[in-house]
Amino acid sequence: MVSRMLETVFTNQIRSQRPYYIPVGNPIKGVGDRYWLIFEHRDSSDSKSLQQIFTRLFKGKQASHKLLCI
Repeated sequence: MVSRMLETVFTNQIRSQRPYYIPVGNPIKGVGDRYWLIFEHRDSSDSKSLQQIFTRLFKGKQASHKLLCI
């Protein structure tokens, strides 16, 4: 179970990303007690292709996903 302090950190990170990104799933516990949060851009489509991802990268658009390590 995640401690109360970590829950506060997760909540603050989700709140700061919320205008553009929405959380995907729950925080994932990794090696060395690090946690990972995955966010998806609110405007990204469900049918993602490799071409769409590269188009977003090269045309300066925001990435469709964001990964944060805590």
